[in-house]
Amino acid sequence: MPQAVSQTAPPWWKGAVIYQIYPRSFLDTDGDGVGDLAGITARLDHVASLGVDAVWLSPFFVSPMKDYGYDVADYTDVDPLFGALADFDALIARAHGLGLRVIVDMVFAHTSDQHRWFASSRDVPEGPHADWYVWADPKPDGAPPNNWQSVFGGPAWRWNAARSLYSPSVPQRRTGRLPPVPPSGRRGRRERKMLSVYGGKLDTHDRSVRCFRIVAFRHDRSACIRP
Repeated sequence: MPQAVSQTAPPWWKGAVIYQIYPRSFLDTDGDGVGDLAGITARLDHVASLGVDAVWLSPFFVSPMKDYGYDVADYTDVDPLFGALADFDALIARAHGLGLRVIVDMVFAHTSDQHRWFASSRDVPEGPHADWYVWADPKPDGAPPNNWQSVFGGPAWRWNAARSLYSPSVPQRRTGRLPPVPPSGRRGRRERKMLSVYGGKLDTHDRSVRCFRIVAFRHDRSACIRP
């Protein structure tokens, strides 16, 4: 007996041609020497002419730029270096007018130490964000909890005097400012979902971002055992 052929269409991204754009080096429109969102919008016609299906944007969120935007201090706004939310709206509108989908990098495995979540976790040990980050007690002699080394070189742990605990320095030891966020906490999952799917000022319903790329989760071992 012949098998029925499934009529379900595959996800759009399977087989799609995706053009990655690193905003700060793409096109500068305000003369400060750094690329910006307006610069991306200005060249989307050319990108579309290449026959691609989507553009993938590296981080443009508020950041101290110790790791070139991958150290996010606020997931819900555009860093002034790249423009404003109005510039992002214009980019989305132009992309969709050209038939391009937009993918945005979301860096949830770590944040800048300037993020309000980390400040709360560091300063209020019994507060709502206390378990949002990885903290570890020192050994009796004050040494790090183990001898792990960062994939970027040097010890994987950094002492935090405010909390008198160690915090991982992964994934970027050279900045020392990227505290990892454990994906296992219930509140953490809820807020990350809100930011990436429903809420904040950068949301899929209001701004029609078609897809998110979750960055650097491989550096957090708990991500491998807790989907």
